[in-house]
Parts: sequence; C-alpha cells; structure tokens
Amino acid sequence: KDGVVQTKTNKELENLISNYKNEYSVALMIKEHIKTKYQIVVPEVECWYLTMLLVSLKEQNLIGQVGIIVAAHGRSTATSMVQVVTKLLNVQNIVAVDMPLEMSPNRVYDVIQDAVQRVNEGNGVLLLVDMGSLTTFGNKLMREMDIPIKTIDMVTTPVVLEAARKISLMDSSLNEIHDSLKNFRGYSNFLDYPHPSKTEELNKNVYRPKAIITICSTGEGTAVIIKKRVEELLTDYIDEEIEVISISLLDMESTVKKIAKDYQILATAGVSKPAIQVPHLTLEELFQSFGKERIKQVVLESQGSELDLIESIDTKELCEEYLGMYFTFLNPQKLIT
Repeated sequence: KDGVVQTKTNKELENLISNYKNEYSVALMIKEHIKTKYQIVVPEVECWYLTMLLVSLKEQNLIGQVGIIVAAHGRSTATSMVQVVTKLLNVQNIVAVDMPLEMSPNRVYDVIQDAVQRVNEGNGVLLLVDMGSLTTFGNKLMREMDIPIKTIDMVTTPVVLEAARKISLMDSSLNEIHDSLKNFRGYSNFLDYPHPSKTEELNKNVYRPKAIITICSTGEGTAVIIKKRVEELLTDYIDEEIEVISISLLDMESTVKKIAKDYQILATAGVSKPAIQVPHLTLEELFQSFGKERIKQVVLESQGSELDLIESIDTKELCEEYLGMYFTFLNPQKLIT
C-alpha cells in the first residue's frame, strides 16, 4: 500500500516539475553541489521537493504590498489625512502629495511620479485624489512607468484609512482593494442602500460553509502539517466552523475553483498562492509568532464583511417597508434602487 501511494506521489511531482523547469534546473545544480562538496548522493525525489521549495520562496519574495499615494489640493490637505492614518495604523508604504493652488499640473505630476517610484513594491500603486487634474494622472503614469496604478477620486480620511487597513492587514491585490473602495461610503451604513444583487450575494457567500485551503506539492505530508497548524490557530474561533482543506499544487487552480463553488474561501496557506482574491498566508507567517494574528485578521475580516452586507440589506428592507406604509402612490422598490 505504501508503495502505491509513493508511486502516485512521484508521478504527481514529475508532472508538476514540467511547469517549473527553471527552478528544477537550479535544484539539479544544488544536487550536484551537495554531491561534490559532501560526497552525498541526493535522491531524485529530493530534487523535486527542493524545486517546490524554490517555487515557494520565489513567489513569497516576488512582490510586496500595494503602495498608497494621497494627492489633494491645498497646502496640507493630503498630509493631514496621511498623518491621521499613519498614527492610527502605523503603516509605512504611504505618501502624501499636497497641491497648492499656485502649483501647476505639470509640476504636481512630476512629484506624483517620484512618489510612485518610492512606494511601488511590485504590487502596484493606489492613487487617492480629490478632484480636477489629479484624477487624470493615473492612466498616463501607468503607460509611462509600466506600473499598475488604480485611481479613486473624492478622497476622504475614511477612504485613506480603509485603504491602508486593507493593505496592512490582508494580502490583498491592487484590483481587490480598488474594487472594494469604489463602493465604500464611510463607516456608517445608514445611507448605504445596496444594489439589489446584494441579497443574492448574501445568500451566495454568507450562508455557505467557510474554508481555508492549505497547499503543498502533493496535498499530502507537508499539507497535512500545514492543515494541523491552521487548525491549531483556529482554536479560538471554534464557533466559526471553518473547515481546513488540503490540496496538491498539481492542478491547484482547477481544484480551488471547484472548492469555491461549495465553500466561502477565507484564505489560502502554503507553498504557492492561487489566482483567487483572498488573503494568502506563507509558511513563514503560519509557523512564526505572528501566525495567530494573521489567522485572527482573516476571521475578523470575514465577519466584518458579513455584518456590513447584512446591515445594508436590513437598512434597505426597513426603508422599503416605511415607504410602502406611508406613501400610496410610490413604488418603494423602484424609488430605492
């Protein structure tokens, strides 16, 4: 039985190596170096596992956090907002650009261009602006600098705070953060009437079982260890009923898509990050002292999203009920939507 399992595992690894030829070549070089220096013969299967280690290290160090630039008219408007946010959240990768009324658009463009260079860590830059010419700079900067840039206008302190919070707490992409901020209306939900599709979204996401996916080269061995570690970190949240699912790096993307049909995926963890818009926890984060804090952030973020969605839907239903009760010739549903 053990032989059958080992054969299956080796075959999976062989198929996987074909997708990472460069890393496999480096693993072979390391194998020869060990053989020459220490007179130790390294089995082929160890080269495969070493390849997976190189892949995970490469992906972990590939990009940093999304950078934030706050640009606004006035001598200290942007600076004041950034000062508030940095004091509250202790974030580093954020820069303020003030635009006094006498400053020309060309001059402020050059200043923002320098700021993009400073805050870009490979994951793109979020440009938060107030109005006017500042709203037009994003696309031009992206073309000239070949750096992903997304722009949000009508910036306020809560918008900057929410952007910095998402970037500092979660491993979110530029597109994820931009999409979430487009519909952000501050921290009060009283006037946040949702789109009709939000009820469908509530049924689709909130009421599905929750899961965290752990990933290793084969879905066995290391993935089981990662799974146990995640389950240990989840002991403070036993009422959440979060299932931890181990999968193989082989056919990872298709497997994740299948799981996403039945589960609300809160995060992934392991040697590689799938192409899914959820936080990813590296092995380093899981097994070091701040692993518990990262899991806490994942759980609290999911709880907050659910509460926001439920409260906004309750607000809409309450308004519809009130209008239907007191106004005879109005259609509450059409009026609100």
